[in-house]
Amino acid sequence: MAESLAQSKAKRQKLSLEKDVVVDRIRDLAESLLCHIHSFLPTKQSVITTILSSTWNLLWTLVPKLDLDTRIIDASFTFETIVSKVLMLPQAPCLRDFRLKFLYRCSTYSKRCSNLEMWLRIAAARKVEELDIDRL
Repeated sequence: MAESLAQSKAKRQKLSLEKDVVVDRIRDLAESLLCHIHSFLPTKQSVITTILSSTWNLLWTLVPKLDLDTRIIDASFTFETIVSKVLMLPQAPCLRDFRLKFLYRCSTYSKRCSNLEMWLRIAAARKVEELDIDRL
């Protein structure tokens, strides 16, 4: 019986040690698979994942989907500035989905139109497959 208790204790300790080992399998995934996973996230959430790993700093820019909404962008930056900068970052060779949602104001109409024209040219150059523009 004493031998059985010793074996049981040793087995519990071994299991306890195995539980404490954390295996990071995500780090071993291919960049293309990580980009595919990120393509299911809204752009803002994909950007937020950059805090998880320094190797993911620009991963979100390689995702073939951009979903930019003026309502969820920090007000300390203009929407136009952010969209323009995002489109100029290193990128996926193909932009599968490009969605823009922005507030329409008469006072900024001409500037927004020229920016929109530039964004559409960039999207076309990146071979956009699905384009969705919502004026709020």
